[in-house]
Amino acid sequence: MEPPRDSAPRDRFLTKAEAKKLLDVCETPHVRTFMAIAIYTGARKGSILSLTWDRVNFQTGMIDFQEAGRALTAKRRAVVPMTTALRRELESAFKARRGDFVVQWHGKPVPNGLRWSFGKACERAGLDWKPTPHHLKHSLASWFAMDRIPIDQAADWLATDPVTLRRVYRKFDPSYLRSIADGFEL
Repeated sequence: MEPPRDSAPRDRFLTKAEAKKLLDVCETPHVRTFMAIAIYTGARKGSILSLTWDRVNFQTGMIDFQEAGRALTAKRRAVVPMTTALRRELESAFKARRGDFVVQWHGKPVPNGLRWSFGKACERAGLDWKPTPHHLKHSLASWFAMDRIPIDQAADWLATDPVTLRRVYRKFDPSYLRSIADGFEL
């Protein structure tokens, strides 16, 4: 039996305006906290849901998604700085905390993700397509390319292989291949 073939990478990502709208329509604190972390860090759903407050360092402004004792896998986890907006979100969540987990519902971790809540937020935001939480990581990678963030830095931030970023996202960099196109005449 032949293994499945690679498919073309997704081109659809959230615009920054759509991401802002998505964050603005979150009705519950745990969904808003999840959404803010996903939008500003590009971390995977499992990394966000397992994040505990002891790995959010307000003094250094860093978030460590690495879990002590967790086996390292191909799905790497990053240590990233908080943006100013994310710091505000996390400070608010910290004041309201009732347990060890950053994303929590009634003091308990959210074990299986937020599929229903995420879908409802997308509906309230008026998105004309059905993104998933992974689209937030995909969107951040696309924004990094459009903003011409060096691939090595983007790879470190997103805990993603630079080869993957080059293969999938460099097409969103408006300057990619521009010098060739501008100089190519017959």
